Amino acid sequence: MLLAAVMFEFLQELAVFAATGTLAFSVASVAAGRTLAPVRGVPQLVRSGWGMALLMGVPATIVVALALTMRIFHVAIDVVQGYPCTALASYGFDGRALIVVPLLLLSCAAAAWRTRDGRLLTCAFWLAAMFIAWSVLLASPTRATRAGGFERTGVVLLLLSSLSLLLGATVLWACWWVRRRAGRETTAGPLPPGFAVSALVTAAVIGLLGWFQLLVYPGSAPSGGHFAAFVVSASTALAALACFRLFETAPARSSLAEAAIALGSLTVVSAAVLALPPTPRLLSERFPMIFNAMMIGLVLSAASCTWMAVAGRRAEHDSAGVASPWDRLRGCAARFVFLNAVIAFVVGVMMTTWPRVPGIAATDDSYGRVLSGLAGHLGLLLVASWSARHLQRVTLHLLTFLAVLSTLGFLIARMLPFTSSIH
Repeated sequence: MLLAAVMFEFLQELAVFAATGTLAFSVASVAAGRTLAPVRGVPQLVRSGWGMALLMGVPATIVVALALTMRIFHVAIDVVQGYPCTALASYGFDGRALIVVPLLLLSCAAAAWRTRDGRLLTCAFWLAAMFIAWSVLLASPTRATRAGGFERTGVVLLLLSSLSLLLGATVLWACWWVRRRAGRETTAGPLPPGFAVSALVTAAVIGLLGWFQLLVYPGSAPSGGHFAAFVVSASTALAALACFRLFETAPARSSLAEAAIALGSLTVVSAAVLALPPTPRLLSERFPMIFNAMMIGLVLSAASCTWMAVAGRRAEHDSAGVASPWDRLRGCAARFVFLNAVIAFVVGVMMTTWPRVPGIAATDDSYGRVLSGLAGHLGLLLVASWSARHLQRVTLHLLTFLAVLSTLGFLIARMLPFTSSIH
């Protein structure tokens, strides 16, 4: 353990030196007016400023990425279990990377300004993401309470909102770069290499963090849950708009449209969770309310996707074969009708069997919870039948039949003598 710690300390110091050298060689290459060119052989690599910058920058980035990956793993364990794990040690995770990553980012910016290479924009995006993640994860994911226990902090929420802001700002920059490269013509140029995939990965991370924060919010008071739902709703809405804007720039990448629809659905779900009342205060008693709100939000998302898919089919039938990005977005919405409806059905089945699950802290046997659960089931039944009628898919017809069984099961599980009382 001691040897590993010493080795990682040495690698961190070496990363600082390498990042400084990267910036020096990049600035020297810019000042000399050098351009990117293939390098053959070690002598030519030594004489090439860009080659030396790459040779020193890549190991520094690998060291920082390795330390950041270890920190993410440790923070994930602490956040999931809700208390700090003292058996894990974060080797080399301190403020030195806040020097290394900006040096690499400045080198990348200098090279992009001199060479106009779009690949450097993608590299700058990942370096900025590493800097944000490192800065946020310096804070502890848990904190001690007055009662002697532990509670989660807002580290995940801060990381979620920071990544969404980074995605939105970088997408605007990338779209500006494409328009400038195309000379402000009607046909836009291609996106920077690898940038669309990077945006998709970031959108997936934002979606996973958003779903987690809706279920396990920071703190112990209901206000923490409302604040988490608000942040998730705003962050996912911004990320959805960024993905759709990127899809407008590159209409051939339908995966960007799917990411926009997925994040938009999560925005609706988080808005439904935000509408929950502040009582009861215990998280174990709020779980049925949260799941009912999620089901209603998923049903609303499925209804919106159904409307978009039906409108897209009509527009495709009426048009002369020229499809706009908005029409293509509607075409991708048909797949998310089934996805949102299936997730809502799974949540509905869980709420159907909730009173019979052994070990739960509180049942959903109040009038408000029963009515909200019933509203979610009936909404799912209506949306599934509506989408099955218009989209003509066998899977949606089967889902409609299963929704009928889930609704009947929800009612039967809460009728006497299956439940003690409804108060």
